[in-house]
Amino acid sequence: MALGAKVVIYDDAGEYMALGLADLLSAAGVTVELVTPRLYVGEDVAPTLQLPDIMPKLIAGGVTMTAQTFVDFVDGDSVGLVDGWAQTSTRRIDRVGTVVLSLLRLPDDALYRQLAPHFHDIQRVGDALAPRSPAAVIYEGEEIGRAL
Repeated sequence: MALGAKVVIYDDAGEYMALGLADLLSAAGVTVELVTPRLYVGEDVAPTLQLPDIMPKLIAGGVTMTAQTFVDFVDGDSVGLVDGWAQTSTRRIDRVGTVVLSLLRLPDDALYRQLAPHFHDIQRVGDALAPRSPAAVIYEGEEIGRAL
């Protein structure tokens, strides 16, 4: 695989994207470590009840899940980890082919701006306002739909 045999995914967003990528890569035979500074991996996915579906897949795929930990450095093919509470170096992961950063996203309202001059009443939801989870977007869409 072009990403290398070992991938570290640093998930600061806590959403499904990093979990889904870890599942996809591990199913393709890649060794994956999912690192997050959050209390646990997939923290923002738990309220949407998706963890019971994805966690068994990650475990079966051999994905290493490391929570309450920050990436301290990326140096060549090595990644250093730091404990989130003690702020001390915990370990070094060597022979890493790729580091994937799953971070916060920026809003994109280009479609809204393109359509707004042509419609009397048009609403922005989801990532057009501010990046958010699919569950939040569905809630917003339903709220607007009920108001119509």
